Amino acid sequence: MDPYKATREQFTEGLLNKPVPDNATEEWKKLAMHLKHLQGLPAYHSAMKDTGNLAQVYMVPAISKNKIYFMWDFVGRTLGILYGIPPSEPFSVGNELWRDVYMRTTLAADLLLDKRVGQLDEMVDMTYPGQTYRPEIGEDILSAARTLQS
Repeated sequence: MDPYKATREQFTEGLLNKPVPDNATEEWKKLAMHLKHLQGLPAYHSAMKDTGNLAQVYMVPAISKNKIYFMWDFVGRTLGILYGIPPSEPFSVGNELWRDVYMRTTLAADLLLDKRVGQLDEMVDMTYPGQTYRPEIGEDILSAARTLQS
């Protein structure tokens, strides 16, 4: 998919519809399914749809770089990294990507569940200074984040 022509919605749908390989380990499959679920929720949150972020071409800077956009991007990149790991051998010796996916997954859950109060807002402020729109994270997203911890 061409990131200079496809929208964020098309990229999201591409990730969500990418099949989980039959030869994947149970752990790889579980992680992929949880990340896919979490990826879809912020994508269709009003902070992505109503701001126009979702309809924009992927490589165009987002109209509203809020915490929903931040987590959509973070989880999507994590899912993309996961799909770069051999699904039948994710624990390969020296496989730094597997550890990176686990660390990013843990961080995503911690940020969404506000484990360190205000950390997500701080990270958004550091990454995108001057953003004032602070949408609420819905219970659906929080519930999906909790599943990442199981």
